[in-house]
Amino acid sequence: MKDTPSNLLHALALIFVCGGCVASDSCVGPALTRGEAEAEAEAEAEAVPSPQPPATKAAEPALEGVLGERARALVRASTFADQAALIESRLRPSVRILPTRSTQEAIPLGASRFAGLPDLPEGLAWPKREEHPMALLAQINLKDLAGRAPPGKLPATGWLYFFYSMEASTWGYDPKDADSFAVLYHDGPLESLTRAAIPTGYGEAARSFSPSALSFTAAVDLPDPEDRRFPTELLSPGENEKYDAWYALNAAVRDFDENRSPGHQLFGHPMMIQGPMREECELVSKGTYTGRGYVPLPETEDAQARIDAWNLLLQLDSDRSGPGWMWGDMGRIYLWIRDEDLAARRFDRSWMHLYCY
Repeated sequence: MKDTPSNLLHALALIFVCGGCVASDSCVGPALTRGEAEAEAEAEAEAVPSPQPPATKAAEPALEGVLGERARALVRASTFADQAALIESRLRPSVRILPTRSTQEAIPLGASRFAGLPDLPEGLAWPKREEHPMALLAQINLKDLAGRAPPGKLPATGWLYFFYSMEASTWGYDPKDADSFAVLYHDGPLESLTRAAIPTGYGEAARSFSPSALSFTAAVDLPDPEDRRFPTELLSPGENEKYDAWYALNAAVRDFDENRSPGHQLFGHPMMIQGPMREECELVSKGTYTGRGYVPLPETEDAQARIDAWNLLLQLDSDRSGPGWMWGDMGRIYLWIRDEDLAARRFDRSWMHLYCY
């Protein structure tokens, strides 16, 4: 069971990552225990005060349609009704991903899936790290997102593939982790695809995942208090009842309970586990190692704009009932991409994080 809101560690500037604990059936212990890492993080926080993030970029246009109206009604009926305009400016559209365990043979060529074997065109190689082929985590047929994904975010056609190295089991705080995951995009006719055979060196962990057919539904969400996009003036440290009220509001807006169902999604606000990730994306993708705690970023307008340009592309939760994977201790994998790279379809410039409890 995941932590209750009143027990969460709200550390906006310190990043503790569950070291190396990626597995299909068990969690390999980190170099530091969670308690040790939290103690170290608290000591560093006392030595180097970490500033609150500045105000983020201007809000996107208000969401339209039934989902947006429902979300606004929930906000206006909540404990935070007096701040409704501010909260509504943080509403974001997302796409919830719903897996159903299946078999490789039952999932048609080119269909969206978790795990299993990818359907690749000639000339698009199965990604490897060293001699090991990476595990296919997701293949998404973009036609399946029509009417569900935020307009203009993704191409209308083609396939997105997300691969991850189970052998490396990285978590994204080291620039060297760049070769441990891959995001591919292909656009072409269905006839251009061929279901790949199991490659030599494909690991047992990847083989243990169950192919799962996917369906998609449009959703709306709000940021968690640990998120950079959260309006910090709404909550103060120690206001546990208000924190609980915020989590309850967000669950109602999402129409989703993360303690009951896996939280797989495209876009929107991430379901946070530890610290903010946008800052880490900017640092690590530019060559800075962030595995030992808080690393300050310049407070210049340009630096803050670069941080805010990072947005969630894909979130994959631990899921025993679908593909059967477990990311550490009930963790999640997050895939991030800059606005400019998303617009240019440079999915290869994405960055990955793995966080666990």
